[in-house]
Amino acid sequence: SRRQAGETALRTRLERAKKAGELPRETRPADLSRYVWAVCYGMSVMAAAGATRDELQRIVAQKRRKRPASMPASTWAKSQSVARLRKERRVMGASPPAR
Repeated sequence: SRRQAGETALRTRLERAKKAGELPRETRPADLSRYVWAVCYGMSVMAAAGATRDELQRIVAQKRRKRPASMPASTWAKSQSVARLRKERRVMGASPPAR
């Protein structure tokens, strides 16, 4: 099904991210993929029931502020700092550093 294909694609990407050290070792890609899709489908139901764009965007913003249970606090803090730096670079028109 389309849902399974999307979940599988996300799980595969998360597995690659875990192997590359982009996610904590204790992260379970299959569980994280199911969680992300559950949130997406929940938001789809809300949208179909009449939720406004602003309401849905606040859900996304709230999730961005919450540390995943599988992620150590130090890793979360670092990821938030990196995300802020990347955002500032985009706003300023600077390109990201080469890897």
